[in-house]
Amino acid sequence: MQERIRFVEEMHPGRVAYNSPSGHRLRGPLDLAAFRRAFAEMVRRQPSLRTSIQASEGGYVQRVHDLEADAPLELVDLSAEAPAHREKRLHDMLSAMVGQTFELGRAPLFTATLFKLADDDHVLFFMTHHIVWDGWSFDVLYAEISALYEAYRLGQQPTLAPLAVTYGDFAQWHQEWLKGPELREQVEQWKKHFRPDCRVSAPEGDYPRTAAIEHVGAPRAWTSAKRTWRSCARWPSGPAPRPASSSSPSTAR
Repeated sequence: MQERIRFVEEMHPGRVAYNSPSGHRLRGPLDLAAFRRAFAEMVRRQPSLRTSIQASEGGYVQRVHDLEADAPLELVDLSAEAPAHREKRLHDMLSAMVGQTFELGRAPLFTATLFKLADDDHVLFFMTHHIVWDGWSFDVLYAEISALYEAYRLGQQPTLAPLAVTYGDFAQWHQEWLKGPELREQVEQWKKHFRPDCRVSAPEGDYPRTAAIEHVGAPRAWTSAKRTWRSCARWPSGPAPRPASSSSPSTAR
């Protein structure tokens, strides 16, 4: 998957389609020193957060850097702002940060900012590039930050076990797997499903499909009868049936 993302990013540089932004509201008193220490330790523990993708003679490789002493966590204090303006200022700053781009060859491939709205109200903005992070990874963020922060806040040493496997280990295993017979068997199986005489019809849209991906569009919801979806499930090829009814028109682009 990393190779695919790297290839798409090289074809379409300067886009934010693979940014994974998140905002986390932290209510209650916050020990800033303990939080900074917990964040730095999480970065040290997770090689993916210290990884860049760099070119080599044989292609592209992951390079893990030593960043734990300088884990970037910026603090922005908005507590002096008037309450009426504070949330809007936060929203405006978050909107701008979501549009930032990453350079895959430079670590870290994440950005983190802690906003202070009051002594007992903070927001952690944490955005990674999808090449090193996915939705499941947020479980790691929640679990490790919570455990590490609580230990440092109490003046104790964390008890988290060392990682048994890293993404680099998985990537190495996957490269070896790609050279084995299992991949060839799966490719042959899919070739049977997508044989030349199999008709494949693209769904109709309101706009012509462009040659390059643009990430321009918006979600639209509609309601369809159960019989429509049942007929779709049995639809082997050819044009898809239209929804029986809709609450808003499709504007796929």
